[in-house]
Amino acid sequence: MPIRPEWRAFYASKLWRFEIRPRILRRAGGQFDEKGRYLGGAKCEECGVPDRKIATRGPESSWKIGAHWWSPHGLPPSKWLRIRSVAVVLTIAHLNHDHSDNRDDNLEALCQWCHLNYDKPHHKETREIHKDQKRPLLAAVEARV
Repeated sequence: MPIRPEWRAFYASKLWRFEIRPRILRRAGGQFDEKGRYLGGAKCEECGVPDRKIATRGPESSWKIGAHWWSPHGLPPSKWLRIRSVAVVLTIAHLNHDHSDNRDDNLEALCQWCHLNYDKPHHKETREIHKDQKRPLLAAVEARV
């Protein structure tokens, strides 16, 4: 998911890249070499899908790598309507949506699927707030009413 321009400097900082992100990825099972480079091995803390793999996704955070299907809800693959393959990328989610709150209990390593699903209500709320800001003509008309 794209990072808003006003937050790019924060995520590019040495503190984030070399301390915060590695700490959360280690908690999720990630491995690092002696120079601190991430080697992979972390798993999504929500659905358990491994980072940097091609996974076949079904509904409700179910996934398959190789011949093994994993579904948190036990729904058999024959009942699924939508299946697609995706490259899994773990992201670090701020659970309370406050980018300055970097406590371990506020951060979670999530795959992009779980991160987007977790953020759905927040995205809907911020979209409602910001949608008319990009339409100045409409905002001016509403201001006069």
